[in-house]
Amino acid sequence: MSKFNIRVQDTIIEIEGNERYYIEVRDRAFIGTILEKMDFDYDGRVFFYILTDEENEDYQIVEDEIIKINKL
Repeated sequence: MSKFNIRVQDTIIEIEGNERYYIEVRDRAFIGTILEKMDFDYDGRVFFYILTDEENEDYQIVEDEIIKINKL
């Protein structure tokens, strides 16, 4: 099981890959599984690859857009 550090509102949170989380971003909230941290950044922004429960689709989130994240 992989672990990642995510910066959420100036706080570093350690999360576990392949675990389910409630994730709130600027324009939506969902339950999903963070699969991996992307191997690139764009202009200093860090991306994560997730799978949403609700839509069962792949989604990319950007670390600086995360407002809240809680393990379920």
